[in-house]
Amino acid sequence: MAKITHLPAQPFGDGVYRMELGPDQLRELETGLKIEKCGTCMVATKVNPHPKPIYETFAGLMSGRIETEGRTIGNAFQSGASMIDICNINRLGLIGGGMSDAAAAKLVRENEPPHRPLNDLWEIAAALVYATLCGVEEDAPAPAPADG
Repeated sequence: MAKITHLPAQPFGDGVYRMELGPDQLRELETGLKIEKCGTCMVATKVNPHPKPIYETFAGLMSGRIETEGRTIGNAFQSGASMIDICNINRLGLIGGGMSDAAAAKLVRENEPPHRPLNDLWEIAAALVYATLCGVEEDAPAPAPADG
């Protein structure tokens, strides 16, 4: 089977959405800059004061997780990911999947603490970055929450 680098049908909040970290979204994660076309110019806006390389972000997300007997066991208390990282990854994944910036930001805000446990968002962010970097089988089901 071919591997894909996005989540085609990820349950999130009130629905199921395509999530992908494309080049623009990865650039924003790694540089902390949102690049937009403004007329004939490109404008960079600082949106994250602490950007990190994607593999460093991945290491933080995946710390606290182990694979055993084909299952992921996650302990969020051992994770090196911040709420800002987790929410940014999910927001950018929704944007990369085709949602508008404003709608993605609103959906993430409505599903972050105190509305939902941060661990739920951590699971999605980890699955999305894993798919981006390592690929997932095309017919793989949406990831089930880790035992935690």
